[in-house]
Amino acid sequence: MAHKTVSIVQEFPQPPSAVFAYLSNHDNLGSVFGAPVKRIKAGSDPSEPNGVGSVRRLETAVIGIEETGRRSRRIA
Repeated sequence: MAHKTVSIVQEFPQPPSAVFAYLSNHDNLGSVFGAPVKRIKAGSDPSEPNGVGSVRRLETAVIGIEETGRRSRRIA
């Protein structure tokens, strides 16, 4: 299956680095999406289990999504 990209636009009062840090933690995403999110593979760096190479799964009644963490662009 071809990879797809989903873009979500949302404004936050916090600085981008704080929002990125919150959303990068797999444990926080259940409250954001209103559905269970589980890390199914830890990242390659033991000190950053949600980092590069990690895989998380989002399950809803309609769809299941697995996302692999990768290096991102710098956020100011």
